[in-house]
Amino acid sequence: MSEVELRTLLYQLRYCTVSTITTNEYGAVEPHGTIVFFHATSNALYWTSRRTSQHGKNHVENPAAFVTLFEENIREGEGVKKGLYLNGTVRVLTDSEEISAAKIGSTAKANRDKTPWNQLDVPSASQFMDNSVRAVYCFTPKEAWTNIWQRSVGDERVELDLNVLFPSLK
Repeated sequence: MSEVELRTLLYQLRYCTVSTITTNEYGAVEPHGTIVFFHATSNALYWTSRRTSQHGKNHVENPAAFVTLFEENIREGEGVKKGLYLNGTVRVLTDSEEISAAKIGSTAKANRDKTPWNQLDVPSASQFMDNSVRAVYCFTPKEAWTNIWQRSVGDERVELDLNVLFPSLK
């Protein structure tokens, strides 16, 4: 699968796994993973979640995150280069224009398989600002890779060009 095909996969998939870390009351690092509905732009991934969720709290404490994307319906042994691994940072959007743009994108993705009479409306940015229950999160990738299978050694990491996957990334 080429980098362009992986970019297409990035735009076709609906869900990704977001992994974060936190420090517990004893000072030990604890990992946390969650599945979120997301949408991609030419420079980031976006999702909406409750501020009080574990990953929501973790993003505030530590912006580092790891995102895994993969085709859900592939058989064992056929998943080579059908997954995408992204390492980067997350921030909570606070600007109403950024929130509106993100919600327009996610609503369009959510509506792509809905009938016209079941289409969702784009929510107001005010529903995601300040002390609201939910927030819009922006993940900016710092590195990307996929895996290829080498029969003699197993999985092998193959670095990907971020500018191909996210052409507007600065």
